[in-house]
Amino acid sequence: MNSPKVSVILTSYNHEKFLREAIESALSQTHRDFELIIWDDASTDNSWSIIKQYNDSRIRAFRNDVNRYGVYGVNKAISEIAQGEYIAIHHSDDVWKADKLEKQVDFLDRHPEVGAVFSWADIIDENGNINNDFRFCKLGEMFRKGNQTRHEWLRYFFFAENTLCHPSVLIRRQCYVDCGLYSPLMWILPDFDMWVRLCFRHEIHILPECLVKYRWLSSNTCAFSESSAHQASFERYMVLHNYRRIANIEEFLQIFPSSAKYFPPTPDADIEFALAMTAIEANLSARHHLFGLQLLYKLLSSPERAGKIHAVHHFDHMDFMNITKRERIFAPLQSSSRLSPLEKGIEAFDTANLAVAIECLSTAMADEPENPLPYAYLAFVCARQGLLQGARDFIAQTIRLAPERADLVAALGEVFLKEDNPSEAADYLREAVAMQPDLFAAYPALAKSLRLTGQSEEAASILKSVAAAPSDSQVAIQTTLRQILIECGDLPTEET
Repeated sequence: MNSPKVSVILTSYNHEKFLREAIESALSQTHRDFELIIWDDASTDNSWSIIKQYNDSRIRAFRNDVNRYGVYGVNKAISEIAQGEYIAIHHSDDVWKADKLEKQVDFLDRHPEVGAVFSWADIIDENGNINNDFRFCKLGEMFRKGNQTRHEWLRYFFFAENTLCHPSVLIRRQCYVDCGLYSPLMWILPDFDMWVRLCFRHEIHILPECLVKYRWLSSNTCAFSESSAHQASFERYMVLHNYRRIANIEEFLQIFPSSAKYFPPTPDADIEFALAMTAIEANLSARHHLFGLQLLYKLLSSPERAGKIHAVHHFDHMDFMNITKRERIFAPLQSSSRLSPLEKGIEAFDTANLAVAIECLSTAMADEPENPLPYAYLAFVCARQGLLQGARDFIAQTIRLAPERADLVAALGEVFLKEDNPSEAADYLREAVAMQPDLFAAYPALAKSLRLTGQSEEAASILKSVAAAPSDSQVAIQTTLRQILIECGDLPTEET
């Protein structure tokens, strides 16, 4: 008997309300050459009874004796059961469009250089309706990323988060051989960890159409337990450790081209030092800071390695101590159970948990329609996701509610600058200093964004205007501005 072209692995747990629709959406695929492996994780509702009612030769059903959570069933199915050349992952509460497999199989057949193909997704509610509420629209937009090279994806994953829809994937079985199975130590983000490992070996592609209906249930909100939020933060931190597998300087610079400054013209440059500094100076989240500091601690604990780093990178133990002084990774945090939706949303944004941030900030916006902060932070979320119109709309609402809050407009500019969009950054930072000319903290970011967009003369002009400011308290800002322009070659060193 010939092996099927595709092995569909459908994971099931307590979704009796949605299970039939999920199974039927797989069985009704226009591509017919597949097996359907259903793995139930000891459901306590009628899920297993529903599964056993199907009498279809393509179905192979398995059930755990006890609830094992996580990826146990998926890994068993991939490693011991699946026969297909390609593997598709399906969930018991999601729905596939009828031509999903047909289009994805055709793509992989025609593109042997691609390891996995994904698609966009519509977000549906508990009743199967495509949800047009803002929070769900933004979640759908997160899944609608454009295509990039694998190195660009690795850069995006490092600084942002997962935006690939797991039940949309069709992946070559060989990729699991090359990259390993899903980590059994990951409970919330095993797919994110997998996509990072995948992109270190294979190109991926997204079909720009919605072939999946992804169900966002009421439990998938900021009402998540505090322990789940901490678990997700821990797993995002652990995902960063995959980047220690970067093999050489060439690969490093393909992933992080803006970190070229950490590689002087010598073969002795330390890749892990460059990775640590890239994480710390990104200044994105506590997990990036902790990852970078932990890596530096390990490197400097070796006298031989520390000596080489000092000789090549001019960085020593005192530099490390100065960094640890300013980082507040372990600052006491208020218990999430006592936080308001706005505070939860800001915390989620700060830890790059953007899906939860959208949900909580949307709730805060509805609860406090005259408070500018939910609108401002939703603008920041949109900026992180490259959703320019959304960022513009929300910051316009922010300014309408609080025309004096130039600092929020400047903060949006700084988010764009961190997301490698200096053009948008310059626009918002210009607007901020026009609203409040003495907002001196915004000037270094404005000068940097102007320089990156080829507007060095305007950047130098800003330095002169700030240097002429009457307040002695701006000395640090002036020094920062001068350093930016000197590093960019836009100001002679002697002017310092």
